[in-house]
Formats: sequence, C-alpha cells, structure tokens
Amino acid sequence: MIEINNFSFFYPASDKKSLHGINLTIDKGDFVLISGPTGAGKTTLCLSIAGIMHHFNEGVKEGNIYLENKDIMEYKHFSEISKKLGILFDDVEAQLILTTVEEEIQFGLENRGFDKSRIESILEETLDKLDIKPLRKKAPHELSGGQKQRVALASILALDPEIIILDEPTSELDPVYTKKFFNILSELNKDGKTIIVVENKLDELLPMVKKMVVLKEGKIVVQGSPDKILHNKEARELIDLPQYAKMAILLEKKGIPLKKIPYTLKETRELIDLLVVKK
Repeated sequence: MIEINNFSFFYPASDKKSLHGINLTIDKGDFVLISGPTGAGKTTLCLSIAGIMHHFNEGVKEGNIYLENKDIMEYKHFSEISKKLGILFDDVEAQLILTTVEEEIQFGLENRGFDKSRIESILEETLDKLDIKPLRKKAPHELSGGQKQRVALASILALDPEIIILDEPTSELDPVYTKKFFNILSELNKDGKTIIVVENKLDELLPMVKKMVVLKEGKIVVQGSPDKILHNKEARELIDLPQYAKMAILLEKKGIPLKKIPYTLKETRELIDLLVVKK
C-alpha cells in the first residue's frame, strides 16, 4: 500500500537532512507506530507519506514514496491523495474551522459533491461511530480536548479513507481520554483501516501495534514488531517504555534472562508466575 524507497528530505535553507535514507513498507491493514525523541523527523515522515511535502513544500526530496504503486509525485492534485488518505495533525485546533460539529463533518462531503441524502446518512453514521451525537450542534471551540480530537477524526472518517495518519493525537488528552481514543483507533484497524500514528504514550497503545518504527536524527534506528523493538537496546533509550517493560528490563539488568520483554498486564503476570515457579 505504501512503499518508501531511500527517501530523504531537506527543508529549504537547511544544510541538514530532516529525513535520511528512509526505507519502509506499510501494508494494507497495518497498525504502525512511529516513535522517537523530539526532532527525530516523525512529523516530517508523516507529512511526506501524506504527500504534503511533495505538493506544498519547496524542500529538496530524494528517493521515492509510492502510494498504491503510484509515486506520490505522479498524483497531479493533492485531492487525489486525500481520497485515499486522511491526516490528523498534532494541532487539532487548526483543523476545526467551522461553526458546528456537524458542519465540520459535512464540509468534506459537500466538497466531494455528495448529495444531501448521502451526506446526512454518512453524518449520522459517523456521529454514532465516534459517540459524538450530543455534540452535533455545539461549536468546536467549546469542546474539551478529547471531544475535539474525536470531531477532527470524525471529519476524516466521513470521507472513508483507507489510510489514517495521526501525529501525536493524544498530546493534550488525559489518561482516560487517551485510552478511549486508542480504543477507537483499534476498532478502526479491525474494520480494515491502515493506521499510522506518531505517539509517545505506549502503555495502552503498544498492544494494538503490528509494526513499530523508531527514528533518531532523521534515520530509522530499527523497525519491526513491538517485541523486536523492546529487545533493541538502542531503541529502548529513544522511546518512552511502557511501565511493564521498564520493570522487566530492571529484572534483566539484575541478571535474570528474559526471552520476551512484557508490555501488557497479562504478559507481566505470566512472567511473574514463571519466575516464582523457577524460584
């Protein structure tokens, strides 16, 4: 679905690559987590995958990004890309510009030329899916952080893209709303959507992830399953480890060999039971 071949990017007037030699394959139905320290190139990678760097930025690009076997540069208009892919930026306020919640959701559908009955049907379905029906007549600026995130996501989902990119979507959310939001992403992935998310809150998210990419200074340090990432010592230093994984790594440092670094409660209980039996 997405193929990135030796892709590099320079911002205008910069002598340093923001992305350097990126090679990455994202398959249909993947749930991909992109993580790493501030300035690692996570947002630039997302914007590049979405075609924004190619169509709206004058920076220097090297290599190729293919969306459904077609080079991003071969899409003549960004609207062609946006039919396949939706992106939720870290600054959700910038994406909510209309008077009411339902207008936000209807806006993209109207631009696509959908008739009124179809727009109304999609609106009702989307409001239900994200549990925001009571908010439909409210002004977006009056909503809480979690509600704004759901409305912004709803406006993307209404257009039914196959791929959804989210750049630190929970940065302004408390733990309760963060968990709810991640559960929404999990359900969307189960429905067949390809999810690409930049995130540092890994405790609740990691069990949902199929592939993880860790960046440092514009380069991929390691990519693969969460298990592979947690066994990579360099990657551990670059991400905010889940609490269960931190505990297991402390045991490992004390000389207890571990075949697997647990990152869920179930896995941690199994590890403790195993250690008790061995003792």
